[in-house]
Amino acid sequence: MIYLIAYAVFCMAFAWLNYYLIEVKDYKIKHFWNGLIHIAMAIAGVYFWGWQIGVSILFVARLVFDTALNLFRKKGIDYVSPRPASIVDKIEKKIFGQDGITPKILYLAIIILIQFL
Repeated sequence: MIYLIAYAVFCMAFAWLNYYLIEVKDYKIKHFWNGLIHIAMAIAGVYFWGWQIGVSILFVARLVFDTALNLFRKKGIDYVSPRPASIVDKIEKKIFGQDGITPKILYLAIIILIQFL
């Protein structure tokens, strides 16, 4: 569990970096690289600590990174982009529409449930 908390802290710092690049430097984020970082960390989690941590890392990334980025950008916790750029954001929007809260609750529930398996 400590690994997930550490990853959540990393996600907040990474979200701040993305915020800085987007809002201050007017830089277009390459979502592929962001996703690759989270996937690499999930693979490392599986390798070092087991599948539960690896899978949970992906959901922590969705929950914490997206929420922190939205808050840094003053968009609100439930913000959903009208034109999502990342593949995962597009899938999430297709499933949940403009509902930004339900996926976060679902991801948190999945993280908690996986820890008991």
